Amino acid sequence: MSSHLKGLTPEEFQILEQEKIVGATNFVTFDLPESLESVALIEYLGYTRAKAEEIFARWCARPDPDSNPYTPKDHALVELSNLERAPLRDLLDRPAEAMRGLGIAEEMLNCMMAPEHKDMLETETLAAWLDIAMRSRYGTAMRYLDILKARAVRAIRTKKGNERGNIDGVFQPGGSTPDTDVALATSSISMSLESKFHGEMFPREYATIVQTPPQNRPGFVTLYKGKSTGFEYQKQTTLITENGNLNMQFIATYNGGDFNGQDLAWYWSREKETAEKYRQWAAKYDVHGETWIMQIQVPETFLQSVNIERLWYGYDWKQYLWYCKTMTPNSKLPENLRKYATADVMEGHICKRHPSTVPKILKQNVQQKLTEDDCLVLGNGRKSTQTVFMNWEVVDKLEPLIRGKMYIEVHLASVK
Repeated sequence: MSSHLKGLTPEEFQILEQEKIVGATNFVTFDLPESLESVALIEYLGYTRAKAEEIFARWCARPDPDSNPYTPKDHALVELSNLERAPLRDLLDRPAEAMRGLGIAEEMLNCMMAPEHKDMLETETLAAWLDIAMRSRYGTAMRYLDILKARAVRAIRTKKGNERGNIDGVFQPGGSTPDTDVALATSSISMSLESKFHGEMFPREYATIVQTPPQNRPGFVTLYKGKSTGFEYQKQTTLITENGNLNMQFIATYNGGDFNGQDLAWYWSREKETAEKYRQWAAKYDVHGETWIMQIQVPETFLQSVNIERLWYGYDWKQYLWYCKTMTPNSKLPENLRKYATADVMEGHICKRHPSTVPKILKQNVQQKLTEDDCLVLGNGRKSTQTVFMNWEVVDKLEPLIRGKMYIEVHLASVK
């Protein structure tokens, strides 16, 4: 069993309290589970206490644990599949009622139902967004526990070496008065950037902290991507590898997207506002986690050297999107659409229609049922766009061009 699943040992938690890195008041206020194998973890993911206890009891009672190495998180995520079965499936037009029926906590329900993010909620199924939200929260909890454990181990070693030592800016001690913003005392906002990004998240020699974004360079196209840092977080899976290369798997999108019916793809946007919509939505459901807007600048000469197709709202857009959402094999696409599936790069409008509803549209009704209202739009009414790198071959060529030049705008947790 990995150390982060075991959580903090009593000795580690004690040393963190002694060093004022965490305090009892801070810890409870932040509601960070001490272990990733606990009822508290499942509740933190977004379930009610009663439902969390039910799921945890089921996990504890699983037969032959050595042959069933599934975690409480796995059991919590599997539970979401009930949203797509009767009787909850019949409530999906009333998502709040469906979530309450499943045992989703009111806090998570309010995140999902936030009216300002209605257009984002509609871009995926309810089960898919809950899955993403819970994976993000799990990654955030794991990341904080990893950081705390690393600091505790260093502090213990220092004490055993008869040195006081200085715990370098990890978590600033929070106040004890009732009106103090203690939730942030154990969240990322009180962690020094130097400590966080040099060594904890990125290899020290490959990350530089700057205060201003890079200028747009002539001859380059600037692309943006908004994401949660908690989603699928693993210590072994980081954006930058030990040799300084970018791990492009870290930012890939699985099949079934707007333009990638069968294979992984890499989604970006030319509009920062589009990336910001995704980032703000991630910040809503992963309330304690950091969110990023990633920025890269791609040489125009590179884009001119690859096979690029553009697909704006219209007849082919509706048709190709339907085939992608039904995950139709590329070999079975109509002849007029195959050029999109075999492109290196695609650019086009973003669909906000519920993915679960698109495959249910009869093929002969696609042109009537998908309308311009199904396009994601920006605040000024302009349609959002996406730039998609469609295969590993083009991404392997892209990686060295953006290596060492990626800019990440970090938004710290703002929970109150």
